Amino acid sequence: MIKSLSIEGFRGFSKECNIEFAIPNDKEGSGFTFIVGSNNSGKSTISEALQAFNKCHGSGSTFSGPSFSEGKRNGKSKGVTLSLTMSDNSSIKMKTVASGGSEVDVSCTNQSVISNLKCFVLKSRRSVAQEFPNSKMNRTDYERNPEFGNRNPSLPGFEYRLNTMMKNKSKIDPLIKKLLGYELNWTIDKKDSGSYYMKITDTNGTHSGEGLGDGVWGVIEICDALYDSEEGSMTVIDEPELSLHPSVQKRVLEFLKEYSKDRQIVLSTHSPYFVDWHSIVNGAKLIRVVDDRNAGVITAYPLSRDICKHMSGLLNNLHNPHILGLDAKEIFFLEDNVILVEGQDDVVMYNKILDQLDIKLNGTFYGWGVGGADNMSLFLKMFKELGYKHVVAIFDNDKEDDANTAKEHYPDYHIEVIPAPDVRDKKERKIEAKQGLVDESGNIHQQYKDELTEMMTRIMGQLSS
Repeated sequence: MIKSLSIEGFRGFSKECNIEFAIPNDKEGSGFTFIVGSNNSGKSTISEALQAFNKCHGSGSTFSGPSFSEGKRNGKSKGVTLSLTMSDNSSIKMKTVASGGSEVDVSCTNQSVISNLKCFVLKSRRSVAQEFPNSKMNRTDYERNPEFGNRNPSLPGFEYRLNTMMKNKSKIDPLIKKLLGYELNWTIDKKDSGSYYMKITDTNGTHSGEGLGDGVWGVIEICDALYDSEEGSMTVIDEPELSLHPSVQKRVLEFLKEYSKDRQIVLSTHSPYFVDWHSIVNGAKLIRVVDDRNAGVITAYPLSRDICKHMSGLLNNLHNPHILGLDAKEIFFLEDNVILVEGQDDVVMYNKILDQLDIKLNGTFYGWGVGGADNMSLFLKMFKELGYKHVVAIFDNDKEDDANTAKEHYPDYHIEVIPAPDVRDKKERKIEAKQGLVDESGNIHQQYKDELTEMMTRIMGQLSS
Protein backbone atom coordinates (compact mmCIF):
# COMPACT_ATOMS: atom_id res chain seq x y z
CA MET A 1 0.00 0.00 0.00
CA ILE A 2 1.04 3.61 -0.51
CA LYS A 3 2.20 5.24 2.71
CA SER A 4 3.04 8.74 1.47
CA LEU A 5 3.59 10.98 -1.54
CA SER A 6 6.12 13.81 -1.81
CA ILE A 7 5.64 16.53 -4.44
CA GLU A 8 8.06 19.30 -5.36
CA GLY A 9 8.19 21.48 -8.48
CA PHE A 10 5.03 19.99 -10.04
CA ARG A 11 2.40 22.55 -11.09
CA GLY A 12 1.57 24.75 -8.05
CA PHE A 13 3.88 22.90 -5.64
CA SER A 14 6.97 25.09 -5.71
CA LYS A 15 8.34 23.58 -2.47
CA GLU A 16 8.29 20.04 -1.15
CA CYS A 17 4.94 18.92 0.24
CA ASN A 18 4.33 15.54 1.86
CA ILE A 19 0.94 13.80 1.92
CA GLU A 20 0.42 10.74 4.13
CA PHE A 21 -2.40 8.34 3.24
CA ALA A 22 -4.59 6.25 5.51
CA ILE A 23 -3.80 2.55 5.73
CA PRO A 24 -6.98 0.43 6.11
CA ASN A 25 -7.35 -1.63 9.27
CA ASP A 26 -10.49 -3.70 8.46
CA LYS A 27 -12.75 -1.07 10.06
CA GLU A 28 -15.40 0.60 7.93
CA GLY A 29 -14.05 3.80 6.41
CA SER A 30 -10.52 3.29 7.74
CA GLY A 31 -8.91 3.36 4.27
CA PHE A 32 -10.26 6.80 3.34
CA THR A 33 -8.06 9.83 2.82
CA PHE A 34 -10.28 12.92 2.51
CA ILE A 35 -8.57 15.83 0.76
CA VAL A 36 -10.32 19.19 1.07
CA GLY A 37 -9.39 22.71 0.05
CA SER A 38 -10.58 25.63 -2.05
CA ASN A 39 -10.47 25.74 -5.85
CA ASN A 40 -7.00 25.80 -7.37
CA SER A 41 -5.37 24.70 -4.11
CA GLY A 42 -3.59 21.66 -5.58
CA LYS A 43 -6.03 18.80 -4.96
CA SER A 44 -6.14 17.64 -8.60
CA THR A 45 -2.35 17.92 -8.82
CA ILE A 46 -2.08 15.32 -6.03
CA SER A 47 -4.20 12.95 -8.14
CA GLU A 48 -2.03 13.61 -11.20
CA ALA A 49 1.16 13.04 -9.20
CA LEU A 50 -0.12 9.61 -8.13
CA GLN A 51 -1.10 8.86 -11.72
CA ALA A 52 2.43 9.74 -12.90
CA PHE A 53 3.81 6.62 -11.21
CA ASN A 54 1.55 4.43 -13.38
CA LYS A 55 3.67 5.58 -16.33
CA CYS A 56 6.90 4.23 -14.82
CA HIS A 57 8.25 1.03 -16.36
CA GLY A 58 11.48 -0.79 -17.01
CA SER A 59 13.55 -3.80 -16.02
CA GLY A 60 16.79 -4.52 -14.20
CA SER A 61 18.30 -1.21 -13.13
CA THR A 62 16.87 0.82 -16.02
CA PHE A 63 13.56 2.59 -15.53
CA SER A 64 11.75 5.34 -17.38
CA GLY A 65 8.82 7.55 -16.51
CA PRO A 66 6.61 10.28 -17.92
CA SER A 67 7.94 13.58 -19.17
CA PHE A 68 7.05 16.86 -17.49
CA SER A 69 6.40 19.50 -20.12
CA GLU A 70 7.16 23.12 -19.32
CA GLY A 71 3.54 23.86 -18.37
CA LYS A 72 3.61 21.13 -15.72
CA ARG A 73 6.80 22.38 -14.05
CA ASN A 74 6.68 25.10 -11.42
CA GLY A 75 8.59 28.18 -12.55
CA LYS A 76 9.94 28.86 -9.05
CA SER A 77 11.47 25.41 -8.72
CA LYS A 78 14.57 23.93 -10.37
CA GLY A 79 12.70 20.83 -11.47
CA VAL A 80 10.11 18.21 -10.57
CA THR A 81 10.66 15.60 -7.89
CA LEU A 82 7.95 13.06 -7.02
CA SER A 83 8.44 10.29 -4.48
CA LEU A 84 6.24 7.44 -3.31
CA THR A 85 6.91 5.55 -0.08
CA MET A 86 5.13 2.26 0.40
CA SER A 87 3.89 0.77 3.68
CA ASP A 88 6.90 -1.60 3.70
CA ASN A 89 9.17 1.50 3.29
CA SER A 90 10.17 0.60 -0.27
CA SER A 91 10.06 3.64 -2.56
CA ILE A 92 9.95 5.06 -6.09
CA LYS A 93 11.41 8.43 -7.01
CA MET A 94 11.29 10.38 -10.25
CA LYS A 95 13.22 13.56 -10.83
CA THR A 96 13.70 15.78 -13.84
CA VAL A 97 17.24 15.68 -15.16
CA ALA A 98 19.74 18.33 -14.12
CA SER A 99 19.41 20.24 -17.39
CA GLY A 100 15.92 21.30 -16.31
CA GLY A 101 14.20 19.67 -19.30
CA SER A 102 11.11 17.52 -19.39
CA GLU A 103 12.75 14.08 -19.07
CA VAL A 104 13.06 12.31 -15.73
CA ASP A 105 15.34 9.87 -13.98
CA VAL A 106 13.48 7.09 -12.15
CA SER A 107 14.90 5.14 -9.25
CA CYS A 108 13.34 2.59 -6.94
CA THR A 109 14.43 0.23 -4.21
CA ASN A 110 13.41 -2.77 -6.34
CA GLN A 111 11.56 -3.42 -9.57
CA SER A 112 8.60 -5.06 -7.82
CA VAL A 113 7.64 -1.67 -6.34
CA ILE A 114 6.73 -0.48 -9.85
CA SER A 115 5.25 -3.73 -11.14
CA ASN A 116 3.07 -4.19 -8.02
CA LEU A 117 1.81 -0.60 -7.89
CA LYS A 118 -1.98 -0.53 -8.12
CA CYS A 119 -3.36 3.01 -8.27
CA PHE A 120 -6.58 3.75 -10.17
CA VAL A 121 -7.25 7.47 -10.74
CA LEU A 122 -10.70 8.75 -11.73
CA LYS A 123 -10.22 12.40 -12.65
CA SER A 124 -12.84 15.12 -12.42
CA ARG A 125 -13.18 15.68 -16.18
CA ARG A 126 -15.14 12.64 -17.31
CA SER A 127 -16.83 12.81 -20.72
CA VAL A 128 -17.01 9.44 -22.47
CA ALA A 129 -16.79 8.54 -26.17
CA GLN A 130 -20.26 7.44 -27.31
CA GLU A 131 -19.16 5.26 -30.25
CA PHE A 132 -16.28 2.82 -29.99
CA PRO A 133 -14.79 -0.44 -31.32
CA ASN A 134 -15.42 -3.79 -29.66
CA SER A 135 -12.22 -3.72 -27.61
CA LYS A 136 -11.79 -4.38 -23.90
CA MET A 137 -9.32 -3.12 -21.32
CA ASN A 138 -8.47 -4.66 -17.97
CA ARG A 139 -7.88 -2.59 -14.86
CA THR A 140 -4.08 -2.60 -14.98
CA ASP A 141 -3.93 -1.54 -18.62
CA TYR A 142 -6.49 1.18 -18.00
CA GLU A 143 -4.52 2.52 -15.02
CA ARG A 144 -1.45 2.90 -17.23
CA ASN A 145 -3.32 4.04 -20.35
CA PRO A 146 -4.21 7.77 -19.99
CA GLU A 147 -1.80 10.40 -21.17
CA PHE A 148 -0.14 11.73 -18.04
CA GLY A 149 -1.14 15.22 -16.92
CA ASN A 150 -3.64 15.72 -19.72
CA ARG A 151 -6.47 17.87 -18.36
CA ASN A 152 -8.79 17.46 -21.31
CA PRO A 153 -12.48 16.82 -20.49
CA SER A 154 -12.54 13.14 -21.47
CA LEU A 155 -11.72 9.75 -19.95
CA PRO A 156 -9.52 8.21 -22.67
CA GLY A 157 -10.10 4.48 -22.95
CA PHE A 158 -13.17 4.38 -20.73
CA GLU A 159 -15.23 3.11 -23.66
CA TYR A 160 -13.10 -0.04 -23.54
CA ARG A 161 -13.94 -0.37 -19.87
CA LEU A 162 -17.62 -0.33 -20.87
CA ASN A 163 -17.00 -3.40 -22.98
CA THR A 164 -15.25 -5.03 -20.02
CA MET A 165 -18.18 -4.11 -17.75
CA MET A 166 -20.54 -5.73 -20.25
CA LYS A 167 -18.75 -9.02 -19.61
CA ASN A 168 -19.15 -8.46 -15.86
CA LYS A 169 -22.75 -7.24 -15.70
CA SER A 170 -23.61 -9.66 -12.90
CA LYS A 171 -21.05 -7.88 -10.71
CA ILE A 172 -21.58 -4.26 -11.67
CA ASP A 173 -25.35 -4.05 -12.20
CA PRO A 174 -26.21 -4.61 -8.50
CA LEU A 175 -23.74 -1.82 -7.59
CA ILE A 176 -25.27 0.62 -10.07
CA LYS A 177 -28.74 -0.19 -8.75
CA LYS A 178 -27.56 0.28 -5.16
CA LEU A 179 -26.25 3.78 -5.91
CA LEU A 180 -28.97 5.02 -8.27
CA GLY A 181 -31.83 3.50 -6.30
CA TYR A 182 -33.21 1.79 -9.41
CA GLU A 183 -32.11 -0.72 -12.02
CA LEU A 184 -30.40 0.65 -15.12
CA ASN A 185 -31.30 -1.48 -18.14
CA TRP A 186 -28.28 -1.20 -20.43
CA THR A 187 -26.32 -3.20 -22.95
CA ILE A 188 -23.69 -2.70 -25.63
CA ASP A 189 -25.15 -2.77 -29.15
CA LYS A 190 -23.72 -2.51 -32.66
CA LYS A 191 -24.67 0.11 -35.22
CA ASP A 192 -25.03 -0.58 -38.92
CA SER A 193 -21.84 1.44 -39.40
CA GLY A 194 -19.94 -1.19 -37.41
CA SER A 195 -19.24 0.90 -34.31
CA TYR A 196 -20.57 -0.02 -30.87
CA TYR A 197 -22.46 2.08 -28.33
CA MET A 198 -24.18 1.87 -24.96
CA LYS A 199 -27.92 1.30 -25.37
CA ILE A 200 -30.39 2.19 -22.61
CA THR A 201 -33.91 0.75 -22.42
CA ASP A 202 -36.53 2.50 -20.30
CA THR A 203 -40.25 3.36 -20.33
CA ASN A 204 -39.67 5.77 -23.21
CA GLY A 205 -38.09 3.13 -25.43
CA THR A 206 -34.39 2.90 -26.20
CA HIS A 207 -31.68 5.51 -26.58
CA SER A 208 -27.90 5.76 -26.53
CA GLY A 209 -25.77 6.50 -23.50
CA GLU A 210 -25.50 10.05 -24.79
CA GLY A 211 -28.99 10.61 -23.38
CA LEU A 212 -27.96 9.65 -19.84
CA GLY A 213 -27.63 12.38 -17.25
CA ASP A 214 -24.13 13.28 -16.08
CA GLY A 215 -24.97 12.01 -12.61
CA VAL A 216 -25.81 8.54 -13.95
CA TRP A 217 -22.52 8.49 -15.85
CA GLY A 218 -20.79 9.52 -12.63
CA VAL A 219 -22.28 6.51 -10.82
CA ILE A 220 -21.19 4.16 -13.62
CA GLU A 221 -17.65 5.55 -13.54
CA ILE A 222 -17.40 5.26 -9.74
CA CYS A 223 -18.69 1.67 -9.83
CA ASP A 224 -16.14 0.86 -12.54
CA ALA A 225 -13.37 2.30 -10.36
CA LEU A 226 -14.16 -0.14 -7.53
CA TYR A 227 -15.90 -3.29 -8.74
CA ASP A 228 -12.73 -5.06 -9.95
CA SER A 229 -10.31 -3.50 -7.45
CA GLU A 230 -8.07 -5.67 -5.30
CA GLU A 231 -7.40 -5.69 -1.59
CA GLY A 232 -4.53 -3.35 -0.81
CA SER A 233 -4.99 -1.26 -3.96
CA MET A 234 -5.55 2.49 -4.11
CA THR A 235 -8.45 4.21 -5.88
CA VAL A 236 -8.35 7.99 -6.26
CA ILE A 237 -11.59 9.81 -7.11
CA ASP A 238 -11.31 13.50 -7.87
CA GLU A 239 -14.61 15.22 -7.01
CA PRO A 240 -16.89 12.17 -6.57
CA GLU A 241 -19.83 14.53 -6.03
CA LEU A 242 -19.92 15.80 -9.63
CA SER A 243 -23.54 16.00 -10.89
CA LEU A 244 -24.74 13.71 -8.07
CA HIS A 245 -27.89 14.51 -6.11
CA PRO A 246 -27.19 14.69 -2.33
CA SER A 247 -29.16 11.47 -1.76
CA VAL A 248 -26.93 9.68 -4.26
CA GLN A 249 -23.81 11.24 -2.70
CA LYS A 250 -24.78 9.69 0.63
CA ARG A 251 -25.32 6.28 -0.97
CA VAL A 252 -21.99 6.52 -2.79
CA LEU A 253 -20.19 7.27 0.47
CA GLU A 254 -21.75 4.21 2.15
CA PHE A 255 -20.76 2.14 -0.89
CA LEU A 256 -17.16 3.37 -0.70
CA LYS A 257 -16.98 2.78 3.05
CA GLU A 258 -17.38 -0.95 2.51
CA TYR A 259 -14.42 -1.07 0.11
CA SER A 260 -12.31 1.13 2.37
CA LYS A 261 -12.01 -1.63 4.97
CA ASP A 262 -9.16 -3.22 3.02
CA ARG A 263 -8.43 -0.74 0.21
CA GLN A 264 -7.09 2.79 0.10
CA ILE A 265 -9.63 5.29 -1.24
CA VAL A 266 -8.56 8.90 -1.76
CA LEU A 267 -11.42 11.39 -2.18
CA SER A 268 -10.60 14.92 -3.30
CA THR A 269 -13.85 16.72 -2.65
CA HIS A 270 -15.80 19.96 -2.24
CA SER A 271 -18.82 18.20 -0.71
CA PRO A 272 -19.55 17.82 3.03
CA TYR A 273 -21.36 14.58 2.16
CA PHE A 274 -17.96 13.05 1.36
CA VAL A 275 -16.32 13.82 4.70
CA ASP A 276 -17.25 11.19 7.28
CA TRP A 277 -16.33 11.55 10.95
CA HIS A 278 -17.07 7.92 11.82
CA SER A 279 -14.50 6.88 9.20
CA ILE A 280 -11.98 9.40 10.58
CA VAL A 281 -12.40 7.98 14.08
CA ASN A 282 -11.84 4.50 12.60
CA GLY A 283 -8.52 5.51 11.04
CA ALA A 284 -9.26 7.62 7.95
CA LYS A 285 -7.23 10.78 7.33
CA LEU A 286 -8.46 14.33 6.68
CA ILE A 287 -6.05 16.66 4.86
CA ARG A 288 -6.69 20.30 4.03
CA VAL A 289 -4.64 21.66 1.13
CA VAL A 290 -3.97 25.41 1.20
CA ASP A 291 -2.37 27.58 -1.46
CA ASP A 292 -0.73 30.57 0.20
CA ARG A 293 -0.74 32.83 -2.82
CA ASN A 294 1.29 35.51 -1.06
CA ALA A 295 4.14 33.10 -0.35
CA GLY A 296 3.58 31.02 -3.49
CA VAL A 297 3.58 27.78 -1.47
CA ILE A 298 1.04 24.94 -1.26
CA THR A 299 0.86 23.21 2.12
CA ALA A 300 -0.98 20.05 3.17
CA TYR A 301 -2.37 20.19 6.72
CA PRO A 302 -3.37 16.77 8.14
CA LEU A 303 -5.64 16.26 11.13
CA SER A 304 -3.77 14.45 13.92
CA ARG A 305 -4.84 11.12 15.40
CA ASP A 306 -5.09 12.86 18.77
CA ILE A 307 -7.91 15.08 17.49
CA CYS A 308 -9.59 12.14 15.76
CA LYS A 309 -9.68 10.12 18.98
CA HIS A 310 -11.39 12.99 20.80
CA MET A 311 -14.02 13.21 18.06
CA SER A 312 -15.31 9.77 19.06
CA GLY A 313 -16.79 11.23 22.25
CA LEU A 314 -18.49 14.03 20.32
CA LEU A 315 -20.08 11.54 17.92
CA ASN A 316 -21.64 9.78 20.91
CA ASN A 317 -22.93 12.99 22.51
CA LEU A 318 -26.69 12.36 22.59
CA HIS A 319 -27.43 15.87 23.90
CA ASN A 320 -25.59 17.67 21.08
CA PRO A 321 -25.69 15.33 18.04
CA HIS A 322 -25.22 18.28 15.68
CA ILE A 323 -21.67 19.16 16.82
CA LEU A 324 -20.14 17.23 13.91
CA GLY A 325 -23.20 17.37 11.63
CA LEU A 326 -23.57 18.48 8.03
CA ASP A 327 -23.54 22.20 8.88
CA ALA A 328 -20.32 21.70 10.83
CA LYS A 329 -18.60 19.84 7.98
CA GLU A 330 -19.35 22.67 5.57
CA ILE A 331 -16.73 24.73 7.38
CA PHE A 332 -13.94 22.65 5.82
CA PHE A 333 -14.87 24.03 2.42
CA LEU A 334 -14.41 27.65 3.42
CA GLU A 335 -11.10 29.35 2.82
CA ASP A 336 -10.86 30.82 6.34
CA ASN A 337 -12.55 33.25 8.81
CA VAL A 338 -14.23 30.85 11.24
CA ILE A 339 -16.19 31.94 14.33
CA LEU A 340 -16.47 29.43 17.18
CA VAL A 341 -19.25 29.80 19.75
CA GLU A 342 -20.37 27.59 22.61
CA GLY A 343 -23.76 26.36 21.42
CA GLN A 344 -26.68 26.58 19.02
CA ASP A 345 -28.29 29.43 20.99
CA ASP A 346 -25.17 31.48 20.32
CA VAL A 347 -25.32 30.94 16.55
CA VAL A 348 -28.95 32.07 16.40
CA MET A 349 -28.60 34.98 18.82
CA TYR A 350 -25.33 36.40 17.48
CA ASN A 351 -26.90 36.56 14.02
CA LYS A 352 -29.84 38.47 15.55
CA ILE A 353 -27.42 40.76 17.40
CA LEU A 354 -25.50 41.48 14.19
CA ASP A 355 -28.76 42.33 12.39
CA GLN A 356 -29.76 44.76 15.16
CA LEU A 357 -26.31 46.39 15.10
CA ASP A 358 -26.40 46.50 11.29
CA ILE A 359 -22.99 44.79 11.18
CA LYS A 360 -22.00 42.12 8.67
CA LEU A 361 -19.08 39.93 9.68
CA ASN A 362 -16.73 38.56 7.06
CA GLY A 363 -16.84 35.14 8.68
CA THR A 364 -18.88 32.00 9.21
CA PHE A 365 -20.08 30.45 12.45
CA TYR A 366 -18.94 26.86 12.91
CA GLY A 367 -22.01 24.63 12.56
CA TRP A 368 -24.33 24.96 15.55
CA GLY A 369 -21.60 25.63 18.08
CA VAL A 370 -18.92 23.41 19.60
CA GLY A 371 -21.19 21.85 22.22
CA GLY A 372 -20.03 23.89 25.21
CA ALA A 373 -17.03 25.87 26.39
CA ASP A 374 -15.30 22.65 27.46
CA ASN A 375 -14.96 21.67 23.78
CA MET A 376 -13.61 25.02 22.58
CA SER A 377 -9.91 24.14 22.99
CA LEU A 378 -10.39 20.92 21.01
CA PHE A 379 -11.86 22.83 18.07
CA LEU A 380 -9.24 25.56 18.26
CA LYS A 381 -6.60 22.84 18.04
CA MET A 382 -8.39 21.24 15.09
CA PHE A 383 -8.51 24.46 13.10
CA LYS A 384 -4.88 25.19 13.98
CA GLU A 385 -3.81 21.78 12.66
CA LEU A 386 -5.78 22.30 9.46
CA GLY A 387 -3.98 25.57 8.74
CA TYR A 388 -6.74 28.11 9.39
CA LYS A 389 -5.21 31.53 10.08
CA HIS A 390 -8.23 33.61 11.03
CA VAL A 391 -10.29 32.00 13.81
CA VAL A 392 -12.32 33.75 16.52
CA ALA A 393 -13.69 32.07 19.66
CA ILE A 394 -16.43 33.71 21.76
CA PHE A 395 -16.92 32.67 25.42
CA ASP A 396 -19.63 33.57 27.93
CA ASN A 397 -18.17 35.53 30.83
CA ASP A 398 -18.89 32.70 33.30
CA LYS A 399 -16.25 30.75 31.30
CA GLU A 400 -13.52 33.37 31.59
CA ASP A 401 -11.00 30.84 32.92
CA ASP A 402 -11.52 28.71 29.80
CA ALA A 403 -11.09 31.81 27.65
CA ASN A 404 -7.80 32.72 29.36
CA THR A 405 -6.51 29.20 28.79
CA ALA A 406 -7.44 29.45 25.12
CA LYS A 407 -5.63 32.79 24.82
CA GLU A 408 -2.50 31.23 26.30
CA HIS A 409 -2.51 28.14 24.07
CA TYR A 410 -3.66 29.83 20.84
CA PRO A 411 -2.11 33.32 20.77
CA ASP A 412 -2.52 33.55 16.99
CA TYR A 413 -6.31 33.30 17.29
CA HIS A 414 -8.66 35.98 18.61
CA ILE A 415 -10.52 35.15 21.83
CA GLU A 416 -13.45 37.24 23.07
CA VAL A 417 -15.42 37.13 26.35
CA ILE A 418 -18.91 38.65 26.32
CA PRO A 419 -19.98 41.02 29.16
CA ALA A 420 -22.75 38.68 30.39
CA PRO A 421 -23.00 35.11 31.76
CA ASP A 422 -24.91 33.92 28.66
CA VAL A 423 -25.86 35.09 25.20
CA ARG A 424 -29.56 35.37 26.12
CA ASP A 425 -31.78 35.42 29.18
CA LYS A 426 -32.74 32.02 30.50
CA LYS A 427 -35.53 31.43 33.00
CA GLU A 428 -35.14 28.81 35.67
CA ARG A 429 -37.10 25.72 34.74
CA LYS A 430 -37.78 22.27 36.03
CA ILE A 431 -38.22 19.33 33.67
CA GLU A 432 -40.90 16.84 34.61
CA ALA A 433 -39.59 13.28 34.74
CA LYS A 434 -40.93 11.14 31.89
CA GLN A 435 -40.32 7.62 30.72
CA GLY A 436 -39.18 7.34 27.10
CA LEU A 437 -38.95 4.54 24.60
CA VAL A 438 -35.25 4.31 25.42
CA ASP A 439 -33.10 4.99 28.48
CA GLU A 440 -30.58 7.83 28.78
CA SER A 441 -28.03 5.83 26.78
CA GLY A 442 -30.48 5.11 23.95
CA ASN A 443 -31.23 1.47 24.83
CA ILE A 444 -34.83 0.34 24.13
CA HIS A 445 -36.96 -0.46 27.17
CA GLN A 446 -37.91 -4.13 26.87
CA GLN A 447 -41.66 -3.52 27.33
CA TYR A 448 -41.79 -1.41 24.15
CA LYS A 449 -39.67 -3.58 21.89
CA ASP A 450 -42.49 -5.61 20.25
CA GLU A 451 -44.66 -2.55 19.64
CA LEU A 452 -41.72 -0.64 18.18
CA THR A 453 -40.93 -3.53 15.88
CA GLU A 454 -44.53 -3.57 14.62
CA MET A 455 -44.60 0.22 14.18
CA MET A 456 -41.33 0.33 12.24
CA THR A 457 -42.51 -2.56 10.07
CA ARG A 458 -45.67 -0.60 9.22
CA ILE A 459 -43.58 2.47 8.40
CA MET A 460 -41.25 0.45 6.17
CA GLY A 461 -44.29 -0.82 4.30
CA GLN A 462 -45.22 2.78 3.42
CA LEU A 463 -41.78 3.68 2.13
CA SER A 464 -40.72 2.83 -1.41
CA SER A 465 -37.80 0.46 -1.74
